[in-house]
Amino acid sequence: MPCDGQNMHGKTIILTIVQDDVRDGISVALKGLPVHIQEASSAQDALNFLEDYRVDLLITEPQLSDMHSIQLIYKIKETFGLRQLPIAIIADASTNTPPMPNVEYLMRPISITQIRQRVCDLLP
Repeated sequence: MPCDGQNMHGKTIILTIVQDDVRDGISVALKGLPVHIQEASSAQDALNFLEDYRVDLLITEPQLSDMHSIQLIYKIKETFGLRQLPIAIIADASTNTPPMPNVEYLMRPISITQIRQRVCDLLP
């Protein structure tokens, strides 16, 4: 089903990706969607943003500069009580991580169309 952007206005996404060029590429892929994108280069940056703002979706990768994404997810769910926050982890097929509630794995390579569609599907 194509993404029409309805129900997305005013939503905030934290894009927590270590590499600037990858983070910028995903941010560009999401341009045009009626969402606010907050970029973070580390788990701590994402946690700091969560302290001050309401977030509707977290997009991350398995290994961040300061912790593994699973640690970040546990901190978010325990510290902020955001058990229902949808989370997308962009990973390689070789990534071995356990299934978790409200966590979806987006496997590389992922196209602009695919990432836009998954964001539409994941935003409540």
